[in-house]
Amino acid sequence: MLQALYGVRNQGGIAVIVGNAIYGEHLQLDPRQLNQGKQLRGTWGGDNIPDRDFPHYMDLIITKNLNIDFKIGDAHYLPFENNSFDVVIAECVVCALNKEMAIAEMIRVLIPGGFIGIHDICWKEDTPNDLKVRLKAIENESPETLVGWKKLFSDNGLENCSVTDKSHLMSVWMESNKKNLGFTGQLRIGMKVFQKWGIKGVKTILESERIFKSPYTGYGIIVGRKPIKD
Repeated sequence: MLQALYGVRNQGGIAVIVGNAIYGEHLQLDPRQLNQGKQLRGTWGGDNIPDRDFPHYMDLIITKNLNIDFKIGDAHYLPFENNSFDVVIAECVVCALNKEMAIAEMIRVLIPGGFIGIHDICWKEDTPNDLKVRLKAIENESPETLVGWKKLFSDNGLENCSVTDKSHLMSVWMESNKKNLGFTGQLRIGMKVFQKWGIKGVKTILESERIFKSPYTGYGIIVGRKPIKD
């Protein structure tokens, strides 16, 4: 949240946070950023109930109480002009893309001095290669280590790059999601997977879950700043 507010412009810049803060986790806020005319709009945490909260946010958008424009596009070729945004945020998606191309596009649409922030999967340094190969095969995801993510940001020309390890929250998020779905919701998803892909699909889902629960799989926040002079 701190980086989001630092990244938007003074006198009218708006940071909209839809994140994964867990109940009981403290978020930091610098009130001086609000004194500079910046605005912070609605956030909810990992204990949200999607069926309840998404319609609420959609109602806010429809009634123009939360002004957000949605556009569908290719992350490798973003449908925006150069230097369009104060902050660009990606939530657990870059690992499933051509990472270099996606990061380069985020930089292109970012104003000089603006920030890029991503939440994404990260491998531990001692992750066996066969685990990486298997995740790529079943999920088409290629995470980096935290050091690797930071290097990708730096190699693309970002400065003041930093990483924060949030791996300890992986199990909390997974249990929270199961709790929100309930037994019936999990069973419904399992039935849909079985109907579409059969027992092989169910086994693949269970294997994917085991990978994400493994001690080699983590989660991190990576932030970088676009230089003011390109």
